[in-house]
Amino acid sequence: MPLNCIIGIDPGLHKTGYGIIKDGDIIASGEIEPEAIDFKERIVYVVNELLEITKEMNISVAGIETQFYLHFTRRSIMRLLQLKGALIYAFYAKGIKVIELTPREIKKAITGNGNASKAQVQYMIYQIFKKKVNEDEADAIAVAISVMHRIKNV
Repeated sequence: MPLNCIIGIDPGLHKTGYGIIKDGDIIASGEIEPEAIDFKERIVYVVNELLEITKEMNISVAGIETQFYLHFTRRSIMRLLQLKGALIYAFYAKGIKVIELTPREIKKAITGNGNASKAQVQYMIYQIFKKKVNEDEADAIAVAISVMHRIKNV
């Protein structure tokens, strides 16, 4: 499967990180922070922002980090799952394949340790790309790299 761009997403209702890579280089990354109070408006805002960011790019695959739900309330889990569902729908509607990865898979692909901390992932992203990014961006870039590795190994 020839790859154009891969987007990695670290979903969150307060802050969503994204990272887009092509040929092993970061071509865009950042955070989306919705201002809306209502969670439904936040979902719409995040999805629309990601679609706008990717509109001019030839995205072949989207990677989305699955959440580790142990430290979330039931309400938070439901809302995060609604965001994830909306993202999956939006990308599939645009013809973009979606791959979900667990935090452990991502951490292992980037640091070699599935139990690595967010700071260790952030450090490795800096070591690889020499670009300082915050934790959510680093996680999203790590998702994109993990997707790239998974596709190359298939």
